[in-house]
Amino acid sequence: ALRPRSLLGPRRGAGRLRLVARITIRRPLKHVRTYDTGEAGEDSCTLVTQCSIDRLGRLITQAAHWRGAVAAAVVAYDGATGEHVAVREARRRIEAAVAEIGACGVGVGLPVRRTIALYEDGGLGLYPINAARNAALRLATTELVLLLDVDFLPSTGLHSTIAGSAAELRRRCVEERRLLVLPAFESCADACEAAALAAGGKPALAAAVVAGRARTFASDGRCGDTFPQGHRATDSKRWLATDGAYSVEHEEGFEPFVVASRRLVPPYDERFTGFGRNKILQLWEAARLCGFTFEVVPSHFVVHARHAASHAQRAVLGDPAAAEPGPRLLPSIKALYDRARLERLREACGSGGGGGGAVEPMGCFDVGAALASDTSEAEALAMYELRFRFGEARLVAARGAGGDGSWLRSRLRRAPTDITLVTCLTDDRIERLAAQCSLWSGVVSAAVLLPRRPAAAWRARARLSSLHAKLEREGSGCRLDLTLLRPARRGSSCGGSSCGAAPLVPINALRNAALEAARTDLVLLLDVDLLPSKGLHERLCAARLGRALAASCEAGEVWVLPAVEMSSTGARQAISLDWEAKEAQAEVATGAEQAQHATGAEQLQQATGAEPMEEQDEEEDEDEDEAEAIRRSVSIACLPLAAVAQRVRSGALRSFHSLHYEQGHGATDLSRWADEVASAGDAGDGSSADSGECTDGGGDGGDGESIGYAVEFEEGYEPFVLASRRRLPRYEERFRGYGFDKVFFFLQLHEQQRPRFRVLPCGLAVDVPHRRSPDWHATFRAADSRGHRLQLLRTRALYSRCKRELALQRQFAAVLAASDDAAAIACLRAVDARESLSLGGAGAAFAAAQLPPTASAALSVQTLCWRGELVAEAAAPLDARLRLAALLCTSATATGFDPPP
Repeated sequence: ALRPRSLLGPRRGAGRLRLVARITIRRPLKHVRTYDTGEAGEDSCTLVTQCSIDRLGRLITQAAHWRGAVAAAVVAYDGATGEHVAVREARRRIEAAVAEIGACGVGVGLPVRRTIALYEDGGLGLYPINAARNAALRLATTELVLLLDVDFLPSTGLHSTIAGSAAELRRRCVEERRLLVLPAFESCADACEAAALAAGGKPALAAAVVAGRARTFASDGRCGDTFPQGHRATDSKRWLATDGAYSVEHEEGFEPFVVASRRLVPPYDERFTGFGRNKILQLWEAARLCGFTFEVVPSHFVVHARHAASHAQRAVLGDPAAAEPGPRLLPSIKALYDRARLERLREACGSGGGGGGAVEPMGCFDVGAALASDTSEAEALAMYELRFRFGEARLVAARGAGGDGSWLRSRLRRAPTDITLVTCLTDDRIERLAAQCSLWSGVVSAAVLLPRRPAAAWRARARLSSLHAKLEREGSGCRLDLTLLRPARRGSSCGGSSCGAAPLVPINALRNAALEAARTDLVLLLDVDLLPSKGLHERLCAARLGRALAASCEAGEVWVLPAVEMSSTGARQAISLDWEAKEAQAEVATGAEQAQHATGAEQLQQATGAEPMEEQDEEEDEDEDEAEAIRRSVSIACLPLAAVAQRVRSGALRSFHSLHYEQGHGATDLSRWADEVASAGDAGDGSSADSGECTDGGGDGGDGESIGYAVEFEEGYEPFVLASRRRLPRYEERFRGYGFDKVFFFLQLHEQQRPRFRVLPCGLAVDVPHRRSPDWHATFRAADSRGHRLQLLRTRALYSRCKRELALQRQFAAVLAASDDAAAIACLRAVDARESLSLGGAGAAFAAAQLPPTASAALSVQTLCWRGELVAEAAAPLDARLRLAALLCTSATATGFDPPP
């Protein structure tokens, strides 16, 4: 709402008037009627436009130049006078226009539907341009849409070109997330000249540009309005000289007309009315927050037909013909633009995810019906990343057996050097927790998700209480702290029970709860299905090693605990998750036949790097005795490290998940760990634990550099680690169920703190074989009627979104850290100027001219890019070029570089 209005009213308890607020009240558009012409049929691209009732003639002309479907929103509003039009009069005029548009379609034999909807604006302000754009966008049904204002005419043959390569264009707009830019020109003569230019094609347009009868839209006031940054990035000179498509970078103020994916393009901000900045915000959000790129179409364009200034334009920019020009609304629009950008940036960097859209429960399989029937997996992946949001899991404390509310906390004495093993589990994993406690002599902080059913929850509490009481009676072993949690009730976005699917385990919310309950400085992050080697806590807490580990963790190092699994259980189905949007699932059948699936245009990789193995009977694998599996893993965890290393070298033990998800622990290099242990000669009989020896064979164990070996972080790495609790980030609680939950945690840790990862040679973790969980089946087996495994797509999309949020947090760190909105907006403008400088050309000179004199100290030599066109751009004003040259020289001197010639 942009028109300032004073609202005066009596002040309570006083006999005078005061200014209460400056507001404009606006109601949403009210739909009156929809008119359809032509027959319903399939089309490749819809022209989406809007206009006020006085521009119906422009709509008729535009529809005549476009041979495809049209979706137009017409508002009962007179844009020339700024007055509202009676609905009856608007219907009379629009029905005549619809008849003419239908006659044009019949005359050329168009078998497509053209939809024109009439809306009534009940607001008090200017023309609701963005509300009308959103209404028109909702009328479209094709995936590809041409977003075009009604004053522009598409070049002849544009629809035919799109229709001829619709599948490829859809793939680029959806899967590659591209916006196809149509260069915009304007006629320096009348509207008839614009129609001739649009019909003449690129050669006629080039001749008109050379003759001075046409030029880039809004590039020069001699042909109309002046806003050069609106289409400057398109680079019309380059377009006229080339016959191929090319990519361009987004710059502040860029507002081209584009062909885009209807379901992925961000909606318009309906707070913008009238004239100015209304389209810029949408494209800024698409490019900067959603990851869209711009590609200029090589052979087609749009032409603007000149017209008199509208009422909204005069209100925003002022009316130079008026005897007494009134106040301009442009400052208010710019302020709204800055606030809206800041709001969208904060939303995109926060847990809400950005991009808007409805919140979808992570485990709801039938909500995917919102996707179109012809939606491919790649398109569904993009939809989930940009248009749906996944709410965080909500857990509430359950009453524990100890009487203190949310947990059972050990009362046994604790040492200052204790290390806490942090884990989480559901009620079917209690025996594994008991096995962990039997091998770990330190503190265990475990978050337990109790079942929803009251009877099952009470049974789980009884078993946990019994385990806790047993450990308390023994007194010399593990000290167990239990956090008991249950899912929030229905309507919390935590589960999918109301949607016909079993709720997924809120795994990361449980991990956060367990981590928050820990009190020691050092924590060992270990899943409940992994058992620590016997005596590991004593070794880590030994005098010399304990001090070295504490110092290194405080300095930011992270210590990796190698994880192994028994090779004899490796005949399970091999599953691989690929964080680079390549899904790989190979189902190993008895014999040599394998079924491979594909995602997009990329072939699936083989999930295993080993020789094909015979798959055990599924029922036998799932019916494996739990107690026997735990007993076998405990026996390995109790072996001397040298014996474990020997089994690794012989192939009896292998790296954890090496056949399922090799990237998760591949960087640990288990073979090197075995060689290190063997060369150190550690027999693991207890003597080393008493002495605290845990070196690489050449050190004395007194500092972190002499312990273990360093490994390089790679995306997808998700080890079990020993680290400083205070330096760890929170787990992202939008992840639930199976997949990428720990991967993003370690990516976030790496991006935010850049820690060094080092491998501990004095211990390991042993996997306890187990049946596949319901969450695994929900991720890799459950599919909708189209065969889409929606939960896998959701998980991959959420990971991509979280990565994008992480990049935005890093890019806009100064903006997000600002103390108030004014400071944040100033930082955001500085980011715009810095990026414009890095692009070069006239845009860089223009940006330099907008910078305050003190901005040069904040800009680096690398950002300024020593290129001649920065200073020598002829299109820039002389004072701007001189100022940029001074800015370059100042920064060069401050950083010790030679200034440019």
